[in-house]
Amino acid sequence: MAIVDYPAGLGTVLMTKSRNQAATFSMSEPKSGPGYTKNTSIDVPVFWDVTFKFSAADAQRFHAWFMGTLNRGRNKFTMLLSTEFGNVPHVCQFMPDSLLPQSREANVHTYTAQIRSEAIKYPPYIEENFDFIASEFWPLRGEWDYALNAQWPY
Repeated sequence: MAIVDYPAGLGTVLMTKSRNQAATFSMSEPKSGPGYTKNTSIDVPVFWDVTFKFSAADAQRFHAWFMGTLNRGRNKFTMLLSTEFGNVPHVCQFMPDSLLPQSREANVHTYTAQIRSEAIKYPPYIEENFDFIASEFWPLRGEWDYALNAQWPY
């Protein structure tokens, strides 16, 4: 089955979502002496608790997309999710537990769900620069960029 895109022009996940994922390591608990860390995997899925809010017309579009295109939520889809590094496309799939309970207040339809992505995705330049981002220089990156690229003599 082809992976489809989230419908263009339809409101996306609200910023009030949460994310969790399993650890990529386990810790031993010895009876004596220091414990040790054992790597288990580097590719752990991430789960997002999401909320969608729509007008009546957009709720109808969303419901039709979910029922038809996504085959009642079984199929995967691509959607932009907000991370610490901006909006990044993720391949997602709805999880079957508590699938899209809907509520309505006035003319606002609210859906909640849990979606799964295979991993947290980052913009292309981020993963190679985790050490720099974690350093004390990251908050001053604008000043460093200006000093090294505009002020530095050739």
